[in-house]
Amino acid sequence: MRTAFRTPALRQPFLLLFLLALFFVMSYFSRMTVANTNPIARAREPDPALQSTWYRPWFLLLFPLYAILHVSIDNLALLEVRFVWKEWAALIAIPAGFYLLCSLCFRNAGKGALASVLFCYLFICGPAFKVWLNTHVPVFLTSSLLWALLLIPIATWILLQIRRGTKRLWKAISFTNALLLVLLLVEGVRYISIGPQDQLLVRAAKIRVPEHAATPNGPLPDVYHLVFDEYASSAQLAKMGFNNDALESELSAMGFHVIDSSRSNYRSTMLSMSSVFNAMYLDNLDTTKPPRYSDYLRGQETIARAPLFQMLRAEGYELMNYSNFPIEGARQLVQRYDYWDQRGLYRSQNLFSYFHYELGWRLPPGLRHAWGNTDEDYLTWRFSYHDALLRGLDSLSRSKSLKPRFVYAHFQIPHAPYSYDSAGRHQSTVIPRNRDEELRAYLAQVRYANKLMLRITSGIIHQQDSVRPFVIILQSDHGVRLQFRANDLSSHHNFSALYYSDRNYVDLQDNMMLVNTYPVVIEHFFKVGLLREPDKTAQY
Repeated sequence: MRTAFRTPALRQPFLLLFLLALFFVMSYFSRMTVANTNPIARAREPDPALQSTWYRPWFLLLFPLYAILHVSIDNLALLEVRFVWKEWAALIAIPAGFYLLCSLCFRNAGKGALASVLFCYLFICGPAFKVWLNTHVPVFLTSSLLWALLLIPIATWILLQIRRGTKRLWKAISFTNALLLVLLLVEGVRYISIGPQDQLLVRAAKIRVPEHAATPNGPLPDVYHLVFDEYASSAQLAKMGFNNDALESELSAMGFHVIDSSRSNYRSTMLSMSSVFNAMYLDNLDTTKPPRYSDYLRGQETIARAPLFQMLRAEGYELMNYSNFPIEGARQLVQRYDYWDQRGLYRSQNLFSYFHYELGWRLPPGLRHAWGNTDEDYLTWRFSYHDALLRGLDSLSRSKSLKPRFVYAHFQIPHAPYSYDSAGRHQSTVIPRNRDEELRAYLAQVRYANKLMLRITSGIIHQQDSVRPFVIILQSDHGVRLQFRANDLSSHHNFSALYYSDRNYVDLQDNMMLVNTYPVVIEHFFKVGLLREPDKTAQY
């Protein structure tokens, strides 16, 4: 499978060409409007105001372009075209379609343009106003039904005024065109001023992993990093009534060193793995507040550009990515999913998407699926992702490579949704109604995860080339976070075990935190001393 298409959305050559082509099409159509060459428009003489360039419907291009740039610049290099193209298409096509419809209904392209400019304000700016209302006014004033009842008579009156040819409304077109040009100029200045490093959760000057490691004597080690999402430490599992001694005993018999008191530094996957792969705390993130939506996208980019991967590529490693994270220079070997809902960034600029999000659950399943991802879509992807991951790792353990390998595999279990039983069979997703039901569902997936851990690690160890050293990092990204929370469980206490092919674990500490994983591994196998981070955990 090819590496995911991750070029920053604003720097896509095809996008610039598309916008340029659209500009010329709009220019041509505007000339048709002024000349009244459209057979339908000939029925009435065009308004004299349309003879001016400022009164042409440039806003049909400028409005969606501003909405796209405004969101994209705020999230520079974080968006992927493959996930957001439907939002872009809707922002361009729906106002243009409304313009054509109104032109046909009024039998006058100028009046169609006037109706469309008012529609664009509602379609693109209305959702942001509704979001503001949700947090600043009493609840009864935020009702969508209430605002619909208010807007329908207002819109009807405006359309009647347009049909009668009221001249006072024509300036709305020229005002909107001028306003959008000024706003686009502001966005251009913002685009120039924002640096790519501003979009990361770490500051480049403090990254502690070197760009190049000192090559050790002999072959470079293969690195296998296996992560089981939200797998709690054995001590935490014991508090849930689950004895995990059998797993730890079997891993120890295979040669693993189990980190008894391992802790994650963050409570979420994105933040935790960002700190692990960058070997430092996220010093460009305020962890005293809940992460914003965009912080998770920044974390995704922080992982993709982690200097650890730069170092490995420089050393000639083959990077193999079995995860939903993008990694620059790695082969993307499982299909990715818009888990962090990049399309949601455009929700406040797209009335259609906003109401689909708010009221889409009332729509038939076919309509919900056609526009946005549903819970069923996610579960289908999750099963497919899991099966592809297992097939890939099984074939990988039987194959040989002349290059050293770095393999990152991220399992979605035992994290909810609880759609596997203890044997790994698909089941109807369990929706817990109380803590006991949640514990049973979670522990069933823990049992399945244990079987996978032993199966995959034993396959790697038995098939590994005896000449090349290797390390297996078997971890969870954080501890358990149950829906029915309990004070006796910590979401920072995670599972961690390491396997060194030389079985020399003198440098491992039983209270090692996740952030220091790669400083320890690099020092052991590459003989490069790296500054380790002090022990601390963030609230989020």
